[in-house]
Amino acid sequence: MANEVVKYNNKFNQVVFQNFTENELSLLMAICSKLKGKGTDTITLSFDQIKELTNEKQHYTAQGYAEMIDAMYRKLINLAYYYNDGKDVAGAFHLFQGYERSISDKEVQIAVTPQFLHLFNSLEREFTRFELEEFVNLSGKYTKLLYRQLKQWRTQGHYSVLMKEFRELMDVPESYTTRDITKRIIVPSVNKLLKLKEFHFLQYKYSYKGKKVVRVIFTWHPETIPSKKPATISTAEINDDLDALLREKQIREGDFYKEKGQEEIIPGMPGYKFAEEEDTNEIGEDELPF
Repeated sequence: MANEVVKYNNKFNQVVFQNFTENELSLLMAICSKLKGKGTDTITLSFDQIKELTNEKQHYTAQGYAEMIDAMYRKLINLAYYYNDGKDVAGAFHLFQGYERSISDKEVQIAVTPQFLHLFNSLEREFTRFELEEFVNLSGKYTKLLYRQLKQWRTQGHYSVLMKEFRELMDVPESYTTRDITKRIIVPSVNKLLKLKEFHFLQYKYSYKGKKVVRVIFTWHPETIPSKKPATISTAEINDDLDALLREKQIREGDFYKEKGQEEIIPGMPGYKFAEEEDTNEIGEDELPF
């Protein structure tokens, strides 16, 4: 896998992947990694590419891949994105315009719905980013879902979510109690994520209202983004460059004087007059916003 990166608008983290399996989540993120910057263009993925991108170990046949793609798309259709302006305009649309897969050609073609262009294109801010390989190598549906949410807050090292929302985003069965969520979802997922370098210090805790858990809070050491300060040049390097330019100038002028039969005049010798220095005001380096 060639360092594929999944990058999308943070709003995509609010989509609930109801009833998705672990493999279907890996397939969806593999497709998403190919959508960024493609607009509404149709992308084509061969089954061999899907196998490589998802690090698939079950050795599906062409028929097996076709069935997995069909199953994933049926679930995506149920994930309509609803919008409402709070007045009189409301509607819904799906993530993809449609798809076509071929068992004989061993490939699938898919394109993003125009209304969802902002999720995968022109991402300058408010985006989630992670390596596809790291995602697909995680084991467990809940681990993958939690990983996506934490990655949105990677530079803050803090993710706080209402328990009601957490249940929806993690597709928690309605029958699960808080104890079930802790034992079957949070603890196993945190233990797996602790193996990743960026989540070595991942912890969780609950916020209560009376005896009821109302919020789940995750904390870890935030990811450090290298500052993009301009490269600094030492005074010695500047002086060396100036000396080199000056020597080059002297050589050129010396050749000129020799051609004219005149005596060469160089700095530091009688007959050379230094230019008068002008007063300058030093301007401090502006503080760069990061």
